[in-house]
Amino acid sequence: MPTISSNSINLSVKNASTYVSSIKNEERILSFFLGGISADTNNTNSELERNNSYKKASFFKKIEPSEIDVVTKKIKFGSTVFATWNPYSDATDNYYVVANNRVYLVIGNDEFNRSSKNETYIASVTPTHTSGIAKYGDGYEYLYLFTLSADNKVVSTNNLWIPVPDITYTQYAGRLLYKKIDDVSIQGITTNFKNPIIPLLSDSGTGASIKLRTVVRSSPSTTVSKRKYTIVGIEVENIGTSEYLDYDLNSSLSAVLTDLSAAEIITLENAITLGFCSNEGISLRNILQSRYAMITLTAETSDIESVIEQTEFTNFGVVEDITNDAGTKIFSSGSATKIVSNNVKITCGQYLSGATPTEDDFEIKTPIILQNKTKYDRGKTASRRVSGGGTVVSEIEIADKTTYQVNDRIKTGKSGSEVFLITAVSVPDIKLFSGKVLQTGSTTFSTGTAKTFVAQVIESF
Repeated sequence: MPTISSNSINLSVKNASTYVSSIKNEERILSFFLGGISADTNNTNSELERNNSYKKASFFKKIEPSEIDVVTKKIKFGSTVFATWNPYSDATDNYYVVANNRVYLVIGNDEFNRSSKNETYIASVTPTHTSGIAKYGDGYEYLYLFTLSADNKVVSTNNLWIPVPDITYTQYAGRLLYKKIDDVSIQGITTNFKNPIIPLLSDSGTGASIKLRTVVRSSPSTTVSKRKYTIVGIEVENIGTSEYLDYDLNSSLSAVLTDLSAAEIITLENAITLGFCSNEGISLRNILQSRYAMITLTAETSDIESVIEQTEFTNFGVVEDITNDAGTKIFSSGSATKIVSNNVKITCGQYLSGATPTEDDFEIKTPIILQNKTKYDRGKTASRRVSGGGTVVSEIEIADKTTYQVNDRIKTGKSGSEVFLITAVSVPDIKLFSGKVLQTGSTTFSTGTAKTFVAQVIESF
């Protein structure tokens, strides 16, 4: 399995952002369809089913710019063990949390930031702060990133993903956030200094410092000035006041811990790992590895009923740039057209002195068989209703929308020997196989039981 590198992840994040931006700016126009009269037994996202999409689609509805977002996985805060953000690692999850619609970066999971205790302790205190960095009683430390908007469709309709804004916090450029100490390797080192603060010496940055956490090793009766301390942890005292491009940890430690030997300084230096934010700052999409685009598909029952009469649906899909037979795009930027039918509608009546058609003759899924010409692509009934003058109006699922013509004679799978006459035909103005089907799926939506169809599609980059 290939190794995931942060560079490739950032490229994926960029591709996701570019894709979403092109749709939000309506440089690309997407639509989705609902359709189908029977559940699929095949993989609904197979090449075969994508080819069948134009046959099964009952209507197409434009996807609005507000219905797509760059997203990342939602990691809910809970009583569990979390990892920490690590600039040296390509961890792909569990280093950020969502608590009360606020998103936090985990930058500490042990009070002393010891390597031996990394990912050991359960988080038990919910973070609540709304700016900067805060450390809580369970030893966990968090950087507040942003608050989710309750109005966003991803937030209101999904519990697995979160939208991530295209924001970069430049105030964290080159600032110190990551700290770990190999506590096992320094067990024999003691110092005269209690919790010493170590300013980081650098040719570029200023203001950053670390604090070495210590515990007293000497007897409680020892004079304070003569006490010895064991180093047990590390924390960031100051993240810095300007951007760090370099630092000299050895010189920084030597300048403060004047009682340690050169060998002890080297051992301590090797035990400490520090990590700075990138020179651009904290890009929310990069740091949360937001390499997904979520498209929210919604259609109100009233909108559906405005263009078709079909009430039961088994398939949906996302399509780009469908056109009419003249090659003109059905949907465009600023277009007033939002939803269009793709069902053929036929009106059938009595043929000569034959029987008058009934709804039962046009039962849903019933094949419609031509009698006056040979066609092997037989449509099936998607809806039907009795109309005036002894006629039945039926919507038909079929690939070739020109199959049925006025004055054609038909039988149905339920009419036996009775033949009916087509007296009217309504054909949608959508070119077969126009545009590109991006994704398909299955559903059990019914306008009779739900007011709104909602589905969410994830594109991974």
